Amino acid sequence: MPAQETSKTGGVGGDTELFRKAAEILSRGEPFVMATVVRTRGSTPRKAGARMIVDRRGNRYGTISGGCVEAEVYAAARERFGKSGSDLLSFTLNDDAAAEYGLRCGGTMEVFVERVDPKPVLFLVGAGHINSALARLGVLLGFEVHLLDDHPGFLDPADHPAEVVLHECAIEAAAEKIPSGSHVAVVIATRGHKQDSAAFRPLSGRDLGYLGLVSSRKRVLEFYSQLKEEGVPVERLERIAAPVGLDIGAHSPPEIAVAIIAEILARFRNGSGKPLREAFWALPGTRKVLCGETR
Repeated sequence: MPAQETSKTGGVGGDTELFRKAAEILSRGEPFVMATVVRTRGSTPRKAGARMIVDRRGNRYGTISGGCVEAEVYAAARERFGKSGSDLLSFTLNDDAAAEYGLRCGGTMEVFVERVDPKPVLFLVGAGHINSALARLGVLLGFEVHLLDDHPGFLDPADHPAEVVLHECAIEAAAEKIPSGSHVAVVIATRGHKQDSAAFRPLSGRDLGYLGLVSSRKRVLEFYSQLKEEGVPVERLERIAAPVGLDIGAHSPPEIAVAIIAEILARFRNGSGKPLREAFWALPGTRKVLCGETR
């Protein structure tokens, strides 16, 4: 179904209602884009502080101006869902544009457009060495971290950061505790292939921001072959992070955890996972300045 683009500016009045709407969207595990007028000069339809929210479905709440300016900001906000970061947009209202708003003369507006994401959540199925290291990294990076295992000895609070939520449950029931959402990352690293499969299968078709499985290439191929026979499209299998992590030459559990959390961040932030130096040396001016090349 195409995104709804019906303006809802009349239904939300004042910043209190707008912020309530923002909290509601985040509570559903969805991002939104906030557009804020940060500076104006001359005659403008709205002044600094005016805000508008656009959700992932294309609904808008609040208003920053109406007319052509708001239409351009709305389009920029829709594009922002495929990116991270923010934009600062500048608009000049000439005489014709000013007349559209009933103003005698024009002015300028600057609008800050920023994507706001829900707090990322990291569910770790299996509390062994790799996931224990991942839990510590997740807390450090601001994730809401949940650690699940069926063995109480692996869930001693003294062994994990206080911020980690510990769940003792059967591995087969782990999926029941994990919500769906693009802000949710799941890493499965249990004590055996049977438990891996029990946790992996009910999650393989879920809408998640990241699903990773710590397993050998041979075992991953077996998993994928079974799922394909059951009718799971290859395109969905390609979204699953298995084998898990970026290739950094990791060997120890903490190193493997770094490789995994780096891949999760790249997925959540639309990063390439490539070395930044590659993009630096690909810039047209880099070799011209440093090497004297003219091509």
